[in-house]
Amino acid sequence: MTSDTHISSSEMSRTAIQIAIVGIFLFAALDAAMKGLSLEIGVFTTLFSRVVIGTLLSAVLYFFKWEGKPTIKSIKLHALRAILSALIALMFFWGLVRVPLAQGIGLTFIAPLIALYLAAVLLKENITGAAVKGSVIALAGVFVVIGGKFHIGTDLESILGTVAILLAAAGYAYYLIIQRMQALVASPFEVAFFQNFFVAIVLLPATPIFFTMPMDRDIWGGLFIAAVLAIGSVLLMSAAYRRAETRELVVIEYTAFVWAVLFGWLLFSESVSIATFIGTGCIIFGCVFSSDRVRLPWNRSL
Repeated sequence: MTSDTHISSSEMSRTAIQIAIVGIFLFAALDAAMKGLSLEIGVFTTLFSRVVIGTLLSAVLYFFKWEGKPTIKSIKLHALRAILSALIALMFFWGLVRVPLAQGIGLTFIAPLIALYLAAVLLKENITGAAVKGSVIALAGVFVVIGGKFHIGTDLESILGTVAILLAAAGYAYYLIIQRMQALVASPFEVAFFQNFFVAIVLLPATPIFFTMPMDRDIWGGLFIAAVLAIGSVLLMSAAYRRAETRELVVIEYTAFVWAVLFGWLLFSESVSIATFIGTGCIIFGCVFSSDRVRLPWNRSL
């Protein structure tokens, strides 16, 4: 590898990380919006309404940026990701309305560590010690934050909510792998459209049972905002995973917890303690440790 190629690759990874950070911010904002809407109109109605609006909005972007017909391989990945996404979303948001926002998102952070090892097995990526250590440091930061206030309620609703979130986290690890595979064969606009379209198709058969038409104009405004946040996060994360491997980006997932604490405090009056600041510092350090040391040439031996 020449030095010019190395510089180009390093710059591409840096750009991918910057894009991913913004994408995760939008994703965390989406989680907060979905929690609020789900408390008002229910999880299924919120999710189905959002993906229908998202399908219409992303269709405009996709066909405006038309780059030819999707391949059979990309269609299969779109369908697989959509089915997995629908199941994860239903489990996650169903659980999220039963536990605090920061705690709920904190529970999902077993996913990036699982995804690192899945990337090695399924994508044949070279997982470095720094990537693993950075993820462990960031995960430790998450548990520093929730350690003092982590409490799984003894009532059935709290227990089931926690179990649902843990199952969603396991599925999300595989979702991250599919995201990388998808980004290599399809444009971000194609990914955003089919993501919403296929999820809507998956959920459609259950609408006669679980869907209730929202009547409040403010609710529809919130659903529109949620759809925009969802499209924005998918576009950015697809663009990021198109430029860098899973091992370089997966640790950035932990930054969602920083935003979750902020949104939980602002929107749901969830407390912020000194442990929050210490844990946040661990998360940021873990991200820098993992992402930076993976690329620096003088640390190649690590």
